[in-house]
Amino acid sequence: MPANLTPQYREAEARYRAAQTPSEQLAALEEMWRELPKHKSTEKMQAELKRRLSALRKEMQAGGRKGGSGGKVDPFAIPRTGAAQVALLGTPNVGKSSIVGALTHAHVRIADYPFSTELPVPGMVPFEDIQIELVDTPPVTGDHVPTGAAGLWHAADALVIVADLAADTCVDDVATCVRLLAERHIEPVDGRPGRRCGCRRSCWRTKRMCRGRI
Repeated sequence: MPANLTPQYREAEARYRAAQTPSEQLAALEEMWRELPKHKSTEKMQAELKRRLSALRKEMQAGGRKGGSGGKVDPFAIPRTGAAQVALLGTPNVGKSSIVGALTHAHVRIADYPFSTELPVPGMVPFEDIQIELVDTPPVTGDHVPTGAAGLWHAADALVIVADLAADTCVDDVATCVRLLAERHIEPVDGRPGRRCGCRRSCWRTKRMCRGRI
């Protein structure tokens, strides 16, 4: 019986080989596992993927424990806490840090100059009887995405594009974020089966979370 690997699996495998950070590798491996057909002909591939996932997770956990002891830690590998992890995405000075600071009381840097946020900052938002992790992220531009950001985008349960409605560049800023996501195989959906949201909603989920809906 042939393996019959899907195009989505091969795309994830290509992302794994091109990954530059552990979080990007982990996101790609998890996608490969989800897309791998589960039958007798792929049993060896399943076992190998399980081994890689286990080894990478242990390596990332060990790196996090080393912290200031000289271990290399990926600052974009934010451990998921609470019911879901939601990452904010946007161009410079659109208000991402202000939102996270106001909703979570996390210690974010709020300034009137661009690129004041250099690393992701997580905080917890209470909603009814659950906690949601909101992550402030460094800004993106049309020709710059922070190293490691794509791994966080793929790993998050949802992405929220933040835009300044008063800015003359508002539409272009949103279009830039949409393009950067599309280039990394992340597509917008509105959560309803069989529908895409286009540019009408600000809440974005990774294709990983919406498999079977789009």
